[in-house]
Amino acid sequence: MSRDNLRATLDAVEAALGHLATALGEGGFDAGICSYRQMSEIVMGQRVWAIEHGIDEFDDQFRRVAALASQVYGQLVPYVESMDRLRMLTAIAPPEHGVEPESREARVLEALDVAGRPQSISQLRNALCIPSSQMRKLLTAMVARGLVAESSSGSRTLYGAAP
Repeated sequence: MSRDNLRATLDAVEAALGHLATALGEGGFDAGICSYRQMSEIVMGQRVWAIEHGIDEFDDQFRRVAALASQVYGQLVPYVESMDRLRMLTAIAPPEHGVEPESREARVLEALDVAGRPQSISQLRNALCIPSSQMRKLLTAMVARGLVAESSSGSRTLYGAAP
């Protein structure tokens, strides 16, 4: 291996992952996280309720939903496994900005990086599924540590990458 080979590999991987992240973002993938979590909780609860009440007329439809979920799961798992390995690259290097990988602070910094522009508390809350009160405390602490910068846009407070 050479430095040139390493550079070429990392450039290609970064471009591919950037394209995938952009495509997922533009496709509303991030925006649907909370909705899909809620959907799964509701349908699982309804399935238990139907069983407890002896209602079996929806069994075939529950099976079709499960089959579709299995199909989507099968499509996503290879990507998730690959990304899980690659995300561990941070575990073998010092934490960036003094932030531990996979922490809420790291997730906020990643969300700001992906967005490419300052975000409101609501935007960050929706992207990360963190309640507003917790998001406010987290952002206040991150501003105090110099990890994010606070700015105003009209009556809204926005948070972006620290200079």
